[in-house]
Amino acid sequence: RISCDQIHFTNIDPLEERTYGLTTHAKLRMSQRGISKDAMAVVLQYGRRVHGQNCIVYFFGKKEFKRHLHSKQNAGKWADFRDIHVIVSPNDSTIITTYKNQKITMKADF
Repeated sequence: RISCDQIHFTNIDPLEERTYGLTTHAKLRMSQRGISKDAMAVVLQYGRRVHGQNCIVYFFGKKEFKRHLHSKQNAGKWADFRDIHVIVSPNDSTIITTYKNQKITMKADF
């Protein structure tokens, strides 16, 4: 990776508070796609995790949204976070990219 900043998610449960590296590519895609740091924090904490080839995909979809509605949490505020994917390197917890898609699919092989 050419350049990598760090991003610390403080609104994640303090017991699982983490710092993720954030590539220049990921910052660019966040800006282009209107995906906020808070949206990524929700996906990383509450989303489904799927291990792909050389990456971990976090996804906050319909099932996760409904689960929080049933658990009486205010999931309505998370409606904008639905279908967001966050692709993370398994080696160093660096966020590689982020995008929106209704299906859990890989946009590229990493």
